[in-house]
Amino acid sequence: MNVQVWSWLLGAVGLVGFFLAGRRIWWAWYINIANQTLWIAYSLVTQQWGFLAASLVYTVVFTLNARKWTKDHMNHIPLMEEDNNLVRHAQRELALLGEEEFFHDAMVNAVREFTKSGHSGTSHIYAAQMLSDLLEVKNLSPLTDSIDEWEYHDEEKWGAPGGIWQNRRNPAAFSSDAGKTYYDVNDNPNGRQIYKTRQVTLREGQEER
Repeated sequence: MNVQVWSWLLGAVGLVGFFLAGRRIWWAWYINIANQTLWIAYSLVTQQWGFLAASLVYTVVFTLNARKWTKDHMNHIPLMEEDNNLVRHAQRELALLGEEEFFHDAMVNAVREFTKSGHSGTSHIYAAQMLSDLLEVKNLSPLTDSIDEWEYHDEEKWGAPGGIWQNRRNPAAFSSDAGKTYYDVNDNPNGRQIYKTRQVTLREGQEER
């Protein structure tokens, strides 16, 4: 095989390998490893030892990449026949984002587990909103004035006179009166609304019923 044929063959195989790697095809690195085998043969035939050394280094790098991508592929969880349209929708949309497989699979599995509860229609909307609130560390029921719900940050820690109380169930809720009222830092800072908590603690002069 003459030098011209070698050069075109090596260039074509290498181009295919890198093109597939760019599209995140897991077996692309095996093509690149095969191409390095051709480069090694070429360098030995032509006695170009610089090519030989470079090919050996590339082979090691490509082998490490192939090992990692193969492992990720084997751990990848494909769609199952019983998956419903919601799981298939999640799979399709996440694939379009081009995220890493571990993130993609984690999100698809989360959606898959959610669908196992059998929600549909109104209950699906309600459960999805509840899950969203939980993931955002929001409270599902009204905040109360129970001292167990509030953590006090003194002046030194808070950096302002009087300190502040922060809610344990919703870290965005702050109170200056030990949980009787509060504001939410996610509200508009130019017009924060003051909310009253649900009273569960007896006030002075009140009798327990």
